[in-house]
Amino acid sequence: MGSPVLFTCVSDSTEEIRDIRWTVNDRDAQQEGVEVRRMGQNSALRIHGAQIKRDKRVYTCTVTYADGRTEEAHTQKLKVLAPTRE
Repeated sequence: MGSPVLFTCVSDSTEEIRDIRWTVNDRDAQQEGVEVRRMGQNSALRIHGAQIKRDKRVYTCTVTYADGRTEEAHTQKLKVLAPTRE
């Protein structure tokens, strides 16, 4: 069982946000088994038990404003470290 991982997407814009969407390797995040929550102008993506093979992917947050403009923020591939052995 891996550790939890939390990514946040924070908009500091004063413009109205129509949508915040997360993708995992260009696929809808909710279809990829991660939890997504929206909190006002912000959003969070949580992986409950990060695993090396499954979760080494690129996570993207896309903010769509009321006027239709979009902004994206990409992570690098998540690096899941194996536990050290004693």
